[in-house]
Amino acid sequence: KSPVNLTRMRLYQQLFPLSQFVVVTRHPEAVAAATSKWVDLDPAAMMDHWLDAYDIVRRDIDYMHAVITVRYEDLVNDPTATLARLAAFLDVNAVPAPSDIRDGNRDYAGANTLSPAQAERASAWGYGAGLQAQPWPGVTRHPLRRIAEDVEAAAGGETPA
Repeated sequence: KSPVNLTRMRLYQQLFPLSQFVVVTRHPEAVAAATSKWVDLDPAAMMDHWLDAYDIVRRDIDYMHAVITVRYEDLVNDPTATLARLAAFLDVNAVPAPSDIRDGNRDYAGANTLSPAQAERASAWGYGAGLQAQPWPGVTRHPLRRIAEDVEAAAGGETPA
């Protein structure tokens, strides 16, 4: 989930060919606000920093053998479905979703918002200005068709034959 790891996935795949990647994203406005307590950087620059990392991930996903994207917002809004997708990707049994998941993005409502240009970049992940998160199907790539189909089924797609 950190930019340095997001931007090195292709390297990690070369070093560890059987690796599987779980990419966790969070709305750039919330990330910028949350990390501002540790980093002295202009909020707009912080959002650009995350958007740059997300752009690299978007380009690199096509080269990954096994990767799934999980948005923080989806985990908070529908933990059961999100955890089912993740369990299907990892080929493990799904665990019950906790009932006390708190939406930490609410702590940053009214914080700095994306500029129109930043909002355009963030829209590739289903994010919009004002901490908005639109429905977004996520990305799953896996060399085993059964796994990819199970993830799709867990997300509400067709049940695999």
